[in-house]
Amino acid sequence: TRVMTPPLVVLLSLLATHASARTDASGKQKININEIGPSQSLIDDDSGYSEVNLVSFMANLKQSTSKPSAECKTDSLPDFGKAREEESYCCPHVNSNFAMEQEARRLNIGKPKSGKGAIVILAQNKKHEVYYRDCIGMLKKNLDLLYKNYNNKQKDDIIILHEGDFGPEDQEKIIDGRREVSFMTLDGENWAQHPASGIGDNDCCWAGVEGIGYRKMMRWYAIRIWPAMKAKGYKYVARFDDDSYLLSEIPYNLFGFMEHFGINYGYRNVARETGLIWPRPDQYNSFIRDYSRLKLNGSFGWLLDTCEQKTSILDFTRENCGEQYGFYNNFFIANIDRFLEDDVQDFLGHLDDSGNIFVNRWNDLIIQSTTVQLLLKKENTFHFTGWSYAHNSGFNSSLHYGILQVGKFNENPVKHYYEVMDRDMDWSIEEHAHMLYMNNGILTLSNPGPEKCCSSKASGFWPHTANSGIMTPNPMIC
Repeated sequence: TRVMTPPLVVLLSLLATHASARTDASGKQKININEIGPSQSLIDDDSGYSEVNLVSFMANLKQSTSKPSAECKTDSLPDFGKAREEESYCCPHVNSNFAMEQEARRLNIGKPKSGKGAIVILAQNKKHEVYYRDCIGMLKKNLDLLYKNYNNKQKDDIIILHEGDFGPEDQEKIIDGRREVSFMTLDGENWAQHPASGIGDNDCCWAGVEGIGYRKMMRWYAIRIWPAMKAKGYKYVARFDDDSYLLSEIPYNLFGFMEHFGINYGYRNVARETGLIWPRPDQYNSFIRDYSRLKLNGSFGWLLDTCEQKTSILDFTRENCGEQYGFYNNFFIANIDRFLEDDVQDFLGHLDDSGNIFVNRWNDLIIQSTTVQLLLKKENTFHFTGWSYAHNSGFNSSLHYGILQVGKFNENPVKHYYEVMDRDMDWSIEEHAHMLYMNNGILTLSNPGPEKCCSSKASGFWPHTANSGIMTPNPMIC
C-alpha cells in the first residue's frame, strides 16, 4: 500500500457540508446538493442530482497553481481556428494547446493517410494478485467506454495483449462482435528478462516488491513495443491500461491528430513519480548525465525545463529538478517510426543492457519521459486536455492511486463530474470530496494530490522511511 502525502491546502468543504444522501426506488444512494445561491448549472433529473451552484462549487475547490509562479505566463494561443484567448501554458500543461483539439474537432480529422494506428491494452484473465480486482470486468468496462466515446465511430484496431491466459472462448467473449478487437500473446523477446543472466533475481537482488511479470511489462512498454508493433504493420500506437477509462467523447481520430499536427508523442496527464525504491537517490539521474556526456556531447533537450538551474546536463539532479517530470503513461500515443530512429534506439538499448529495468525497477514511465525530453522535440510533443479520462491503480470501489480529470470539451464540468462519478465509476461523491482540486482551471480528482506537480525541489522522506536511510519519491499526479 502506498503512503499518501496529505493535502497541503484547505480541504474542500462545500460537498461535505451541503451534501445529503437520499435513496431512490431501486435502493441506490443519490446525492442532493442544496442550493447555496442562484443556480448556475442544472443537473439533469435522470442523473439523480438536483441543482448545483457552479460559482460556489468552484470557489470552494482547492486550487493547485503553477509554481514557481514567476515562470507561469498567460499568452494568447496561436490561431488554430477556434483558439481560446488567454489560455495558460503554465506547468503542468506546458505542452497542451486546446485550440488544436478544437480545430481537430472542427475539421473532423479522420484516420491518418501515412500509416495506420492501433490501441493496445495489456490484460489478465484472472484476479489481480495484489488487489484481487475483477480484471475481466475491468477490461469489459474499459472496452465499453472506449467504444462508446471513441471507437464506435473511429473503428481503430484494438489489440488485447496477454501472457497466454486468454483461450479462444475467452477471446470470443471479450470481442463480442467487435471486429476491430484482436489478441496478441506476449512471448519470446517481447516478454523476456534482459539481460538473461548476471543480474540476480527477484528473490535476492532486485529493488522493490514487484514480481518478474511486472518488470517484463515495464520492459515491454519501454523497449519492445516499438519494433513489435512496427512488425505488425503499424505506424502509430496508443496505450490504454485495463484500469484506464475514457469518460467523454474524443471528437477526432487520435492517430489522424498525430499526423495532422506532426506530433510524435502525446499524453493525458503528468506524474512526478519515479517509482523507484533504492538507497542511491541519484543513481538514475547519474546514469542519464553520463549517457548525455558520453553519447550526446552533453545535450539535454528539454529535460531541464522544470529544473531551477538549466546550464548543463550536470544540473539534472533531484536537488535541482525535483522528481522526474514524467508522463503518466497508462495512456500515451506515439509515432513508432520516431522511436525506431537511431538516437532513440541507441539510448533505449544502452538502458536495456544495463539491467536496471529489472534490478532497480526503472519503469517505463521514467524511461519514456526521459526519452521524449532528451531526444524528441518539445514542439512535437502534446498534452491532451480536451477529453475526460480516469486511471485507478488499486481497489475498484474508490480512487486508490490515480486520477479522474474532466476534459475541456465539457462545457459544464461540474455536471459532467457528477454524472461520470455516478454512472461510469460508481464512486461516492462525499467520500472523494477531499481529493477534488482545480488544477490550472481543470477539474481534477487526484490521489495523491497535485499540489507540488510543478515543484523543482526534491521531495523529502516518506514518514515510514524517515529513519531508514532509504529515500523514496513523493508521488504527485496532475
